[in-house]
Amino acid sequence: MRITSIIILSLINLFFNGCNMQTETDYTEFLSVKKIHFDEYNIPAKLGMPVDMVVHNDFVIVLDAKTDRFFHVFATDRFNYLGNAIRQGRGPNEEIYIGSYFKNYGNDKILYQSVDAVKIAKIELSNEGLDLEVVDQYELPESSRMDTDFFKINDHLFSSMSTSPRPASKDYFVICTQTGETFEWGELIPLTEKNVNSNLLPMIKQKFTTVNLEDKLIASVFHMLPMLRIYCFETEKLLTELQMTDASKNEKILLKDPNLKRGDELINYYYRIKSTNDFIYALYAGISVSEYYKEGEMPQYTDFSDEIHIWKWDGTPVMKLELDRPIFSFEVTHDNKKIVATSVDDVDKLFEAEIPWD
Repeated sequence: MRITSIIILSLINLFFNGCNMQTETDYTEFLSVKKIHFDEYNIPAKLGMPVDMVVHNDFVIVLDAKTDRFFHVFATDRFNYLGNAIRQGRGPNEEIYIGSYFKNYGNDKILYQSVDAVKIAKIELSNEGLDLEVVDQYELPESSRMDTDFFKINDHLFSSMSTSPRPASKDYFVICTQTGETFEWGELIPLTEKNVNSNLLPMIKQKFTTVNLEDKLIASVFHMLPMLRIYCFETEKLLTELQMTDASKNEKILLKDPNLKRGDELINYYYRIKSTNDFIYALYAGISVSEYYKEGEMPQYTDFSDEIHIWKWDGTPVMKLELDRPIFSFEVTHDNKKIVATSVDDVDKLFEAEIPWD
């Protein structure tokens, strides 16, 4: 009986230590600022608009929004082209749409969003070429088909962003894959307690999320607020909330100008978030909407961020990297040694840089 009690107490202790961090809200600065240089690698001109990427085992997988194949795969060594997967179309094994964000899922799969489902697929390279096999898929209810940036934890699908008119007040919308039940999860979306116009909620709740399954943690950065939030997903507890710079200008516009007459003055902060088991990495811009557009021209995709922020999973700021060129998306190798990046201005190249830890 005594042994059983000790085992139970040990298990309880392990569980709580896995998420044993203090919740804090604070303004935070990076004490270490370093510059990095990207090496350029020419690739076959097969990319049209590379919107996201992951490093997956020995592959670099790039999601493209314009070419007739969605996924393009390169070797991690010098980015030799290995092939592509999923034709754009309406036929068997084709997709008419894949969401702009996808993720590694475990050691040998990726998770991506089609027009009406979230799918988990295994990518394998053989003598016959590249093969992508869908091993699981979860149909999305109508109310979730305008959601994006999905991730899966146990039997639940979480979405980070939505353009849906569905009322929402918390950080994430969740679907139970076993029962179909849906519910909100997390803390209040920033500014909702200040009576922000409900029409602006889809803009305010735009964020990007990464997951540390080993330590049971979720991290998100926000597009319109310079904020990092870290949760323990087993307890639904917000462990850390950090504000990286003054957000008062955006808050004033979002709270006082519901018609966004001054929308071109809004500052865009974060654009992507990635992680390893050790660190969180987020792509940062911190410039106004008007700085993206040339006078008289329509908005268009361009490389916009030349800064990456790095934190530990307990929220400790580690380093700010100043990039020698702007990029559109990026990924970090699992050993935290290198950053790989894409450009929508230079689609015939991939970029790589060493992370200067010393």
